[in-house]
Amino acid sequence: MGSMSLNSRQRSLVPVRGGHLHVECFGEGRPLVLLHGLADHMGTWSRLLPLLPQNRRIILVDLPGHGLSTRQGPFDADSMARRLLDGFDLLGLDSFDLVAHSLGGAVSLALTPLLGGRLTRLALLAPAGLSSAIPMHLRLAASIPIPGALLQPFAGPVTRLIATSPFACYSRDEARALAWTNAAPGTMEAWLGMLRSHITMRGLSPTLGQRLDEMPSPAPSLSILFGASDPVIPASHLREVERVVYNANICILPGVGHVPHREAPALVASWLREALEAEPHPLEPRRSLSVAGGFRMAWYRRAARSVARFFGFSRPALGA
Repeated sequence: MGSMSLNSRQRSLVPVRGGHLHVECFGEGRPLVLLHGLADHMGTWSRLLPLLPQNRRIILVDLPGHGLSTRQGPFDADSMARRLLDGFDLLGLDSFDLVAHSLGGAVSLALTPLLGGRLTRLALLAPAGLSSAIPMHLRLAASIPIPGALLQPFAGPVTRLIATSPFACYSRDEARALAWTNAAPGTMEAWLGMLRSHITMRGLSPTLGQRLDEMPSPAPSLSILFGASDPVIPASHLREVERVVYNANICILPGVGHVPHREAPALVASWLREALEAEPHPLEPRRSLSVAGGFRMAWYRRAARSVARFFGFSRPALGA
């Protein structure tokens, strides 16, 4: 199977509630939607796109508050998901697969229940929204009441500085394009609005476990890839996935950080081909036990944790 041709890309601004989405489409075949992360845009996929299969209709989307999409709020994950649903309806996406990175992962978990079975396969790269654990700098950014307008003049220059650093894996032209879109008025308000909607000093919510009751039946198959050296969302978040679902397809790439599709595009493309071409197996929540008062718990896991705490045992890190 050949690689994706990037010719005949079609760009458009798709009207949605409260604004528009910037969308690019190319290729023919079963639709595959790609959603980027926080402070990024659709250009993040530039290294991965040539490696994707030819038999796909690729749809790139700038999330609200990013790229060339609207800067009008609200910017919580559920509001973003409703806007994406509007856009997907206009694009005629009745059955498709979805790949999402970081913030895009949290938005896709909010979007999945709204799609009602239209989503067949969900592949997440270093996704937010699995666990309540979140880095301290993001907790502080969400908790300190600084107006986004005061920070907006710094968005472009700081983006360019970070994007040209070695770990970001952007070319100078790509870094310049990302800095230009992030300098658009209202960008920092959008980013802070997202963080403040879901993050407190106690952590992030809702999590994958809290979203499970909303999932459609059948739910999409779920595949998750992390870099073992991710400094933003550590691979230890996969423990929450193991706790709440049975049959997620999980992969950890040694020596890779938070942006695996730029740091190791060939490995990610190979993993995606397998995840997106395999027979879908709907996501299955783990069974839990209802006890007096309506409290729900996975009794065997709680018992195991209690025993481990009593004797001072600790669980080894993933990959150990």
